[in-house]
Amino acid sequence: MKKWRIPITILAIFTLYMIFSRLIATSPAELVKSYEDEWGIELPVPDKVDELYSSGASFHGDGEWIQALSYEELDLAQTNLYECKKDVIIAEVKGRVERFLTHHQS
Repeated sequence: MKKWRIPITILAIFTLYMIFSRLIATSPAELVKSYEDEWGIELPVPDKVDELYSSGASFHGDGEWIQALSYEELDLAQTNLYECKKDVIIAEVKGRVERFLTHHQS
């Protein structure tokens, strides 16, 4: 029975980690930082973030999310939306939206 104690403990820890990591939301500051790192889009930290859709993450962390960032006041001068590679970003977003719509049509 002792030989099963370590594998069962490891499995329990892994299971709890997966459950709690899914429940813990990313802070607005981390979200904005990820947009800057991944897309090159600089945004101020939002007052509120609402998750509108989530396909869920796979073991590798892949997945699709749609989030609404809410601001009491947003000064576009604080962003780089006019300087970033809009054509590349728009093409990527259009492709993702089209894939989303084709996979989730009723």
